[in-house]
Amino acid sequence: MDARSEYEAAMAVRTQGEVITAHRRALLGLTAAQRAVLLDAVRTHLLTGTRHTSDDVDALARFVACAEMRRPGSLLGRVTPDLAHRLRGFVVTALPVLPSRIRERHDVGEPETPARRKGSGWDGLANDPAYQNLVASHMMLCVTGTGDVLRRHRTAGLG
Repeated sequence: MDARSEYEAAMAVRTQGEVITAHRRALLGLTAAQRAVLLDAVRTHLLTGTRHTSDDVDALARFVACAEMRRPGSLLGRVTPDLAHRLRGFVVTALPVLPSRIRERHDVGEPETPARRKGSGWDGLANDPAYQNLVASHMMLCVTGTGDVLRRHRTAGLG
């Protein structure tokens, strides 16, 4: 799936808070000149943002996210394709991973079997080593404080 289709799918599925936060993070990855071009598109297309500058990332993120959620592609179609592609890519990478995406993850080189496809919900993750490592590390953080972990590393000669 390319960045454009993932971006448009995210606009339809994600909550407004997630989308605005992802746009805020994505806009911080752009230069001030690129944000100025985007702000100019907001001013001409949405007739708002006249009191803002390209450094007002929060307001610009709200404008872009709301416009794109209402009509995907309407605002980003008014900027250069390179800038639109760059922003979409940044937004897609800034969005949190959905549980369904984790469930669909396959290890490289491991063939898909009916047993892998059968699990619904979180059941398919029972044999996933990356997921098991994540669960174990979170359990350790909940059970022990960071000071205990650092003490164990020092006594083991790791840090």
